Amino acid sequence: MQGYTEVHFVGNSEDDQGLYSYSAIGSLPQLIEGARVKSMQVPMLKYKSWSVLFKQDGEIIASRAVKNGEII
Repeated sequence: MQGYTEVHFVGNSEDDQGLYSYSAIGSLPQLIEGARVKSMQVPMLKYKSWSVLFKQDGEIIASRAVKNGEII
């Protein structure tokens, strides 16, 4: 994976812009792990369920669900 990836924490599967978003660089496993860690570091994300979208150039390249700091 090259370039920046936008990471979006969304409330449901119909959203495509995150309630919390950031940019990161790394392989997909690194980005997923980073999102998992971030879900427990940011107060508004803690202890909730989120769909996490990974986007490059406006296209979703992957998605994962996170709940309480765990990939589900």
